[in-house]
Amino acid sequence: MIIYVCMVAAASGQVLEGLKNLMGAGTAQPSADPLEQMDLTCVKTAQLQTWLKVKQTFQYILGPAAGFVALDKENTLEPAVASIMQDIASLPTENAGECGTGQLMLQLLKVITIDSDGELIGQIKSQDQLSSPILTLLLDVPWTSYQPEWPMFGLLAQAAVRRSQTHTNNEAIDGLVQPELKQIASAMYSAIGDSNLEDLKGLSKAFIDGGAAQVSPIGFLTAVFAQALTAPTKEEAQAMFSDAQIFMKNMITSASDLEATLGSRWPMWGMAYLASLKASV
Repeated sequence: MIIYVCMVAAASGQVLEGLKNLMGAGTAQPSADPLEQMDLTCVKTAQLQTWLKVKQTFQYILGPAAGFVALDKENTLEPAVASIMQDIASLPTENAGECGTGQLMLQLLKVITIDSDGELIGQIKSQDQLSSPILTLLLDVPWTSYQPEWPMFGLLAQAAVRRSQTHTNNEAIDGLVQPELKQIASAMYSAIGDSNLEDLKGLSKAFIDGGAAQVSPIGFLTAVFAQALTAPTKEEAQAMFSDAQIFMKNMITSASDLEATLGSRWPMWGMAYLASLKASV
């Protein structure tokens, strides 16, 4: 399986080797828009219809429930991988490396599909060719420029479901050193299970107002995403969603930090995914 992760990382690195360079494209072409050059949603690709189909497959399998419940390997994940690989195999050779975001999504989906115990997900942190483009999309690119059209947060939520069940962070990493925070985290999961948005709104506001951001950064970011999810308007949800990216930049500075969020006892990535959907409705 270690060999497989290396192969995945190499493939992803080949596809997205220019992703980080494009962030500095303004140096060579001051008038150019780096985001437009990157074409993260792949609407300028030569094989647009193929990538639209791939995008629709991801959106189909990653419904709202995917934020917190592991997708079935045999009935959902494996058929999705097979379908997407078949679509990409149909591309002409000269177009095989286009749509970096879609290619990265596929590599993540492959890892999640074969990783029943969360072990491979943890190995991503040591594979710079895979973790680097993920971090670039999370930290350097506005989330709304690709998410949820490409539901990257849905895949990260699926990775977190697996990783956190078998490689759970200790309480110190998650900042769960105070009884009050433990109660909030537990109550959040109960509210998620009951689809109780009012409780999520109240719990997240209580966390934020309590000033525990330094004690539990992951918990704080989870609360910000919950506030975005429960915002009364799309505009307010988008504002909170944008604020969340600022906080994430301060919290995640390395692949190891990213791994820590995937093993958290806080439902951060599931909440992030639902918030991304709310911000786009």
